Amino acid sequence: MMKQLIGFKVFLLLAGLSFQTAGQAQERQWQEINIPGAYCGNGEPYSVYYSAGINEKALAVVFEGGGICWDGPTCYTRITTDISKGKKVKEKGGLMSADPATSSIAAYPMVFIPYCTGDIFAGDFVRWYTNQFPVFHFGRHNLRRAFELLDEEGYLQLGRKEKLVLYGFSAGALGLMLNFDWLNEHYFKDIGDKTVLLDGIGLHWRGDVWNRFDSQMLGSIASGFEDLGIPFEKDDGLLAKHAMRVCQRYPDYRIGILQGSMDIIMGVFFGMMGPLAH
Repeated sequence: MMKQLIGFKVFLLLAGLSFQTAGQAQERQWQEINIPGAYCGNGEPYSVYYSAGINEKALAVVFEGGGICWDGPTCYTRITTDISKGKKVKEKGGLMSADPATSSIAAYPMVFIPYCTGDIFAGDFVRWYTNQFPVFHFGRHNLRRAFELLDEEGYLQLGRKEKLVLYGFSAGALGLMLNFDWLNEHYFKDIGDKTVLLDGIGLHWRGDVWNRFDSQMLGSIASGFEDLGIPFEKDDGLLAKHAMRVCQRYPDYRIGILQGSMDIIMGVFFGMMGPLAH
């Protein structure tokens, strides 16, 4: 009887170790890649992150979200966004999981694009909202430098890719689309199986939503929309009506949008639109 109890305890111990090892295996391992000449909003050096995968014919790219800022208080106090450097990849579950039971792209190599510039990946300029601290609105600048380096250093291996998934959430979803035409033209157009997933992109805002931004930021945002074939209208925050146009412009992509009819964060906090208007 004693031997059976000891054997049972050893079995439980080994099972526990196996379960722990399996659980640990579900978490991606990330390599930080510093991007020379790229900066977060507060001037800190900018990095992206790469996680290897066993499916060498596929690639996933994730654009981090995190709000936007348009003046001193919103940029410097973290009320609406954080312009400091992210120290690590915080999102580890869902689509970004390494567990094939959780994510259909668990085996894909993945690039994580952090967001720390407060400009929905649209900017390439420095803005002094006060006389004390500049804000590096370098979202587009950083993104382009990052892809150039990733391609040169062999992380992307685009010539071998047959499948692509691009995923952005919140500001990252909008930032992905504002840079989508450039990304497609320079890197992804020759990949056969391509999917874009836009999570909480914000497609319905009040008409005067753009009035908070200065002319330099508006110019950057307008440029991104025009690259998509969408005429930028400063007094119109309803973007949903342009969704079909974008899909028709890029027929070789599957494009999926997750958007609630009443998105509290994107609609009320950033879009200045109350429940009745929704």
